[in-house]
Amino acid sequence: MTNDPQDMTDDEWKTLQQALPTDGPGPRRRNDRKIFNGIFHILRTGEPWRNLPERYGPHSTCFNRYNRWRQKGGWAKVSGKLQVMAENGDGPDGDAAAKLLGRMTDSSTARLNSGGLETRQA
Repeated sequence: MTNDPQDMTDDEWKTLQQALPTDGPGPRRRNDRKIFNGIFHILRTGEPWRNLPERYGPHSTCFNRYNRWRQKGGWAKVSGKLQVMAENGDGPDGDAAAKLLGRMTDSSTARLNSGGLETRQA
C-alpha cells in the first residue's frame, strides 16, 4: 500500500479490522488503513503530527481520530480485543494481533512499576 515497510501488512490490517468497533454513528469512514498507518507512524517515530508524511492523509484527520478514540476509550477496547486474539489465536490472526499490540504500545502508554509493565490508556 505504501513505501514504508513499517506499515501494516495485509494480515495485520485484516486482524485490526476484526477488532475495530462497527457500531458507531455517522457515515462509513474512508481510508481507515491509511489513517491507522499514520497514527502508528507517529507512535513509532515520535514526530509531531504536522510532520506526518502526506501518504497517510491529512495530519489533522489522524490526530483527530487518535484523540477521539483516546477520549472514548477506543484504544483500550481494541487493545483488549487484540490481546485476546493474540493469546487464543493460532496462525496469522494471532501473530498479527501480537504485532499490532506492539505497534500500539509505546513509551507514552506504558511504564514500569514494581509489579512489572503497566499499561494505561493513551
